[in-house]
Amino acid sequence: MRQLICALIVGLFVIVGDLASSEPPEQHAILVEAHALPGCAGFDCPPWKTPLDFDVCVRVDHDYYAGMYRPWKGPWARNTNPQILEGKPVGVVVSAKYLRLLAPGIDLRLKRLYGAKGFRIPACNNLSGATAVENPGEG
Repeated sequence: MRQLICALIVGLFVIVGDLASSEPPEQHAILVEAHALPGCAGFDCPPWKTPLDFDVCVRVDHDYYAGMYRPWKGPWARNTNPQILEGKPVGVVVSAKYLRLLAPGIDLRLKRLYGAKGFRIPACNNLSGATAVENPGEG
């Protein structure tokens, strides 16, 4: 019985360690565009200051990825504005569902957008992860 419990505990640690190491590696990217949106307006807002909702587009090599951040509106929420990072290098961890944005003092998990609209750069409005077409006339 003791051996079975020890084997289960060791197996649990192996599985947890394997899951933790399966996160994609951090990549270097440029924050190309960021839009800050007010999360509420007028009497819809709670009595405390609420953080902004925002959409971002990052470029990793020649690929563009878009993500959105919609924080909880509780009084504990921090107000982060990624517009100050526009055009600057950031760290990015890209997965199928999420985009993790890493910069000095910022570590945010954004939901990935596929087929986002509203960005000035056309490559950001296409499917996320799409490669920008440099010369569409050449084939």
